[in-house]
Amino acid sequence: MRCCGGATDVAEESEGWGVYGAMFVAMGCRQTQTAEALAALLKMMQFDRDPNVPAEAANSLSMFGSEAIADLVAAFRGDDNLLVRRSIMAPLCDRRSAKIDCQNAILKIRK
Repeated sequence: MRCCGGATDVAEESEGWGVYGAMFVAMGCRQTQTAEALAALLKMMQFDRDPNVPAEAANSLSMFGSEAIADLVAAFRGDDNLLVRRSIMAPLCDRRSAKIDCQNAILKIRK
């Protein structure tokens, strides 16, 4: 997985792998939680056309905790796809998540 190896241009590299390849890269970035993995996930959320990829990237991004809230809120506002939005809201609404301040994040989305 190139994301784990430090590539920040994962979005372009994963295009040749198809949707499932890009989704696996997003899942791999979740495990590393480095600045490069964060950048790769944000790039996948912004530029991939298949909603499955940004949805998986959002899910992985939520594992970064509070540092990802602003990006998740911006992605929610910028993408009207139901799958992507659901993938953003699920971890924010999960009150068991100690990494994310759920209530404030949901209030930011409502504004």
